[in-house]
Amino acid sequence: MKKMILMAAVAAVAMSSCTNDENYFEDVKTPISFTPAAKVHQSRAIISSSEFPIQSGFGANAWLGKNTDGSNTQVYMKDVIISHKQDNSWKPETAYNWPPITGATLDFFCYAPETVKPTMGTSLNDPKTLTYTGITVDPTAATTNANDVDILYSDKAVNATSTNCSRGVPVKFNHALSTLAFKVLASTLEQENTIEGNKIKYEVKVQSIKLSKIVTKGNLTMKVGNTEGDHLKTTTWEKPENEIWESSVSDEDKKDYTISSDVTLRTDEAQPFGDTRIVLPQVLKGISATVKYTIKTTIGEVFSEDSHETSFNLTAMNSALTHWQMGKAIVYAITFNPTNTLQPITFKPSVNEWGVANGASYSNSK
Repeated sequence: MKKMILMAAVAAVAMSSCTNDENYFEDVKTPISFTPAAKVHQSRAIISSSEFPIQSGFGANAWLGKNTDGSNTQVYMKDVIISHKQDNSWKPETAYNWPPITGATLDFFCYAPETVKPTMGTSLNDPKTLTYTGITVDPTAATTNANDVDILYSDKAVNATSTNCSRGVPVKFNHALSTLAFKVLASTLEQENTIEGNKIKYEVKVQSIKLSKIVTKGNLTMKVGNTEGDHLKTTTWEKPENEIWESSVSDEDKKDYTISSDVTLRTDEAQPFGDTRIVLPQVLKGISATVKYTIKTTIGEVFSEDSHETSFNLTAMNSALTHWQMGKAIVYAITFNPTNTLQPITFKPSVNEWGVANGASYSNSK
């Protein structure tokens, strides 16, 4: 069996009570705008830059006022869709204005895509927790499947006013899921043949990589961090232990994920194998990978081609990577050494013990 080296590198209802129809909004009208940004990885539904794509929209919630315990007193915006405008601003279709009330501040939370709405707290008036329930993230589905989207959640912007947000409400998005990719590389493709004087040459092709028993459905709950103070700031959400989602499927309902391709290996550069896919952040214990590949061996004019299959446990191959964590782009680089498939000629020497020869006898008797 050939040797492989595995390395991992490590992405509701309409607004209540406060609306622009209320009289006190007619005195001063300062529209609310946004400045979205996303952290990290654009292929397919994956946002790969630090700028939020202008062709996409996102949902926004806002709350007015605060109680002594830090909770908000009133819903100001609920699941309002924000989109990019021709003047390069980000605004809702129907303008929402800053409240013309002395000392009034707003807290904001945004999410994308707008079709994947999280639950905020026990009620929208108490947005201290953020929950996604029963979310399906299935890399085994077709590339156009709705279950293959980059779910983003923003830090909570608190104490926002028309003055400190004159350039737009800061919307700092984070990736709630992980991305998974594979690369393949050959450590060598030739070897000296000292007997015949010709080099032994190899051609290695990888056909498939199969991951067994991955979680494709789960839940996520996070609590907001420190929101104390009276100045504008963005507050992060506290990620769960190990930065993974809670599985909502049984072991029997976990899925196998097979990546099929036909990649000829090189020694100078690792080749991407299959697409980068979005996966649910999860613990890797129990997940194994099976790689199928062929090796064509040529010595002078003689060649042979053999099929191989190797399985390994993801955590056993890299003990430092035990989880696919939220917001992380996971890349497994698999290095093949085809020379280890050779079967050397060996010998097993042994010597028989001396035996008694039958035949002539001699006697010196007279």
